[in-house]
Amino acid sequence: MTSTAPIAVLADSEAYTRAVRTAAAARAAHRAGGAYALDDATYDALLRGIEAYEAGHPAEVLPDSPTGRPAGRVDGGVRPGR
Repeated sequence: MTSTAPIAVLADSEAYTRAVRTAAAARAAHRAGGAYALDDATYDALLRGIEAYEAGHPAEVLPDSPTGRPAGRVDGGVRPGR
């Protein structure tokens, strides 16, 4: 039996915008070393929901979407010490 990873279902652009903001806040808390706003499974499901929404609505992708940030990249693309 195979299982499918959970996904947050985002019904409209308002839900998508809230999801992007929630993911951004969780990412910021994680990077600041603070308490996690979401557990890993919830964050992953939210990210999959954002990816699915963006795939179906490419014109609505927000510039601060977590799907557009490569892992480990510093915001703005500026590398420290350069």
